[in-house]
Amino acid sequence: MTTACANDVLEMALGLERIGQNFYTALALASDDAKVRDFCFRAAGEEGRHFAAFQHLRQRCAARGRADRWITLAEQHVQLDARAVHRVALGGDIHAAAELAIRMEQDAIIFYESLVDQMPASAAVIHAIIAEERRHLSALQLLVP
Repeated sequence: MTTACANDVLEMALGLERIGQNFYTALALASDDAKVRDFCFRAAGEEGRHFAAFQHLRQRCAARGRADRWITLAEQHVQLDARAVHRVALGGDIHAAAELAIRMEQDAIIFYESLVDQMPASAAVIHAIIAEERRHLSALQLLVP
């Protein structure tokens, strides 16, 4: 992957993490359930750390440019409308929110797994983020009966 390609893909990863962080924060603030709030605030913090990790990787990319092939790959794995995510989170319906969060985490995992082979120098960081996303997914699946 060229530096420009890596930069474009990392921009997409940054967007995913920002949406996730905002989603979990909004859901935590809208929920009356202490267990849900605790999980969501913790997940929002982890998404913030993922954002920082991807931002660090992006800063290592000196070139700027567009790589349509990688943007298309990201878009195939990530079908989110940030406004819809925010509406669901603020609606307070924990089941609908958890189902959306499960889809978001699954999409992120698939997308990040596709990055590992393309960015071998960053594989350890990406694997650590994937592991946290999998923990989020497991916890979310316990919230939805």
